[in-house]
Amino acid sequence: MTSDFRKAALVACAAVLTAGCETPLPCDGPSNCTGNACCFDFPTSNLGYGPAVYCTGAKDACVPNVTIDTRTTRLCETDADCVAGGISTVWDTCCPSSVMNRAAKTCGGPCHRPGD
Repeated sequence: MTSDFRKAALVACAAVLTAGCETPLPCDGPSNCTGNACCFDFPTSNLGYGPAVYCTGAKDACVPNVTIDTRTTRLCETDADCVAGGISTVWDTCCPSSVMNRAAKTCGGPCHRPGD
């Protein structure tokens, strides 16, 4: 084997191993939170809270909201997850998204989804 081939093989192996080591999000919907809301907070200013993903203690917790410093929304699997617990929000559609550099779905406004 040539030195270049060994280097290329080593780099390829490292890339495969690294890709499998990415830490998953703590939750990606209510199914990971015993049916309760999975919440995502992210800062909209230097004073904002987050980013943070966490399970809440109730189905009606984590009402999507925007403050001057932080935006809060839910991670979801279906549109029903966005209004679970009887909450009222304009962000009632489960949309493909990126959360902390990972593919996820978040409650938002109208979005384009495959098949729509």
